[in-house]
Amino acid sequence: IAGKKILRLHNQVNRLEDDFQRSREDVPTESFSSIPIGINADSLATWFFGAVQPFLEENQAVLHLMVEDQEETHRFLKEGKVLGCVSTRSVPMQGCNMHYLGDVSYGLFCSPDFYERWFAAGLTHEAIRRAPMINFNHKDHLNRKILTRILGHSPESFFSFYVPSFELFLDFIKNGLAYGAMPEQQSKVPLDRGIIHDLAPEHREHVSLYWHCWNLDSDLLRRLSKELIQGFSTIHKRVQKDGEKYE
Repeated sequence: IAGKKILRLHNQVNRLEDDFQRSREDVPTESFSSIPIGINADSLATWFFGAVQPFLEENQAVLHLMVEDQEETHRFLKEGKVLGCVSTRSVPMQGCNMHYLGDVSYGLFCSPDFYERWFAAGLTHEAIRRAPMINFNHKDHLNRKILTRILGHSPESFFSFYVPSFELFLDFIKNGLAYGAMPEQQSKVPLDRGIIHDLAPEHREHVSLYWHCWNLDSDLLRRLSKELIQGFSTIHKRVQKDGEKYE
């Protein structure tokens, strides 16, 4: 515990020292600031880059991204490994700021062939017990949450691939190897093209995302937070209005 506190303090002091150096007019600012961030894979592959791109273009900063499930990224912040994180945690930690970003909607999808092979009779208990699903890792509980909503209880047993890759995750589903939960931004285009099938269109898991960061007197961190929050809002409004999606 003491080591984590020292690491957290070290990263915070480094951030403040870097900001101070950049505020001095007599010191050239040719170097880049490094900002460690905790992020979940779905956000990284869909909205995150579009949200932070203006910040990266206007500031000499590089991001050190640590990828984990959205329910686990907050641990990086608590341990002092990152200065900010995208998380499902709705309660700010002491010494931190928190901003609600918005909700991401997840559904259950598979390929048409997979549907005919495993779910022709519907999402029955037997089909769920036998058909292989896919999870990002062992901390990914989205499939279980949606199936619990459908069945009224958590599935007793299931077979699962564990694939910690956003790109391969979609490939497994499109190629008929498994079924699994996908965010709306990821599923919209292949669904419209008939590449994937919506297993339960009436059942969605809405995941609320929050931006947490240390409450530091850091101009760079404030700018990053502002761009990230505004960027998420802009991108999701554009998605809803114009149908812009990510494959």
